[in-house]
Amino acid sequence: MIPTESLPSTVYAIADVHGRADLLEAMLGYIAAHANNHQTKPVVIFLGDLIDRGPHSPKVLDQVCSTLDLYPGSRLILGNHDFYLRELLRGTLTYEDAVNWMDWGGVATVSAYSSRPVPDFENIAADIRRVHRQLNGMWNLMCE
Repeated sequence: MIPTESLPSTVYAIADVHGRADLLEAMLGYIAAHANNHQTKPVVIFLGDLIDRGPHSPKVLDQVCSTLDLYPGSRLILGNHDFYLRELLRGTLTYEDAVNWMDWGGVATVSAYSSRPVPDFENIAADIRRVHRQLNGMWNLMCE
């Protein structure tokens, strides 16, 4: 077996997952198989809009964190949906941004983490932090 450090890299880009963990899992499986078959080292670039709309945003974020750890050099670039989640967790989500986020599919993400009513963003953020203790580290890996 060839050490992975000496393998050439193949870059894969993934965008607009929108909470569909099932589709992301299939894409990541393809990437692993393709890289193995071609003896390359995968580098995955997530191009944003990972969350919202679909039912499994928490699982998507877990998959992204695992992929960033598994494949050195991989990166996350936030989309507008991901940006709003980051702002919520930072405590800097404005009322206007909250309204936009909820209109654009944020309700699905918030509902996946918390049964609290949507205006209760401070407690919803605490619920999300309890589920994803590694999120703060993931946001440090992102590009803006």
